Amino acid sequence: MIGFVVQVGAELWSIFYGLKLAWEKVHMKHVVVECDSQEAVNVVTNPDPDFWLADLVALIKNLENEAWDSCRIEHVSKDENEAATVLVNSQLDGEGGVMKLANALGFMPSVLVADIA
Repeated sequence: MIGFVVQVGAELWSIFYGLKLAWEKVHMKHVVVECDSQEAVNVVTNPDPDFWLADLVALIKNLENEAWDSCRIEHVSKDENEAATVLVNSQLDGEGGVMKLANALGFMPSVLVADIA
């Protein structure tokens, strides 16, 4: 159960901060959040007021309901999203937070091509 709690909590915080960044800083109008945790997507899609992170889910729903032209939160399998795994692993520095990916153009084209295949 602890693994579930940590994973779902981490995924929900990632969804929240991703949407917050897209809305407040980048001013995107069309957003698709791809999450490899089906449990996290289910929690956001079908909110439960008794869920232990119901307040965080409410914050996500508030962001999802902003004046986007379109905003979706979808499940994608880890196998279908190798690019996200490579980006995360390339930027782990033990401090967390948002990081600039200055060197991503050097290694991402081949990863994206592999993701398409």
